[in-house]
Amino acid sequence: MRIRSIKPEFWRSDDVNEMTIEDRLLFIGLWSYVDDNGVGIDRHSSICADLFAHDLSVSPHDTLKRVQDGLSRLHSLGVIVRYSVENKDYLEIVNWSKHQKINRPSPGRYPTSDGAKAKTHDPLTDDSVRPHESSLPGTEEQGNRGTGEQGKKATRKRVAAKPEPSDAEKHINDVTDAAYEAINKSAKYIALRQVAKWCVNDRGVTAEQFTAAVVAVYELGKPITKQTIGQQLDGYLGRGGFKTRDQQANDTAMAVFGHQDDGAWMLEA
Repeated sequence: MRIRSIKPEFWRSDDVNEMTIEDRLLFIGLWSYVDDNGVGIDRHSSICADLFAHDLSVSPHDTLKRVQDGLSRLHSLGVIVRYSVENKDYLEIVNWSKHQKINRPSPGRYPTSDGAKAKTHDPLTDDSVRPHESSLPGTEEQGNRGTGEQGKKATRKRVAAKPEPSDAEKHINDVTDAAYEAINKSAKYIALRQVAKWCVNDRGVTAEQFTAAVVAVYELGKPITKQTIGQQLDGYLGRGGFKTRDQQANDTAMAVFGHQDDGAWMLEA
């Protein structure tokens, strides 16, 4: 990748105005991708890796397809040339010297399109729009290789449908949805679902109990977490806020021993 400059008149060029906004970005990106003679390997996976690494990691098939289609459009517009030399595919920026003025350019790494061995691809033929490498991720090649048939088709594999959630997962979703609506969607849904899953699976809480606990904690202005919901369910969280450990111990002692008088625990008769 190389540092390049963009001239102000680029944006008002007739050639550029014929491109889509997405193709203009791709075209400018190619300037950094090619060598100092304006030539680079015509491999859209390499171009994606250099120019759209994040998009490639998030949505590889879509990114590869968009770049592949963009290269075909740029070739059809005549702003790049796609060609082969000794069975290797290259692309070259047309009027490269018009776009870039390079001081002390490095020697060219790749053969140019005007070389004697260069075979230029016709943008109007099927060869210009087919993938310039093996099939994309998520595709498979079909063809009768055993009979020497030359034609190859790249077809998308059918994407496996998402499995239906189990009844238990649907129940968790229903419990979460009820509480989420009860507090006017004022919490992060995913975090709330994690708390709901814990309450239902580990504590056996019903949907009504969970919703009531979430609403109570929400009205107290407390964060909705496993800790706060658990304390609310256990009765340790009131409108005055969290009870201290001593207060919680007092509550437990009162339930077991009866009452406290002048700091001394006394059993009721």
